[in-house]
Amino acid sequence: EANRTQVALLLQISLGSHDRASIQEAQGMDRLSKDMRRRLNEFLDGHNAPPVRGVIIQDLFFSKV
Repeated sequence: EANRTQVALLLQISLGSHDRASIQEAQGMDRLSKDMRRRLNEFLDGHNAPPVRGVIIQDLFFSKV
């Protein structure tokens, strides 16, 4: 359970490190998913777990807040 929470926070931090405009660019989602994959694999490596091959972003909504 603790690892699941850490992974969720890690992915949120990754998302927060990209501004809205850069995500909406032509390759923005690809850059975001590669960044998420890199961060996740660094985390997994530190826990002696096998790496993931990819990250799929299913839904991403922007709010005006």
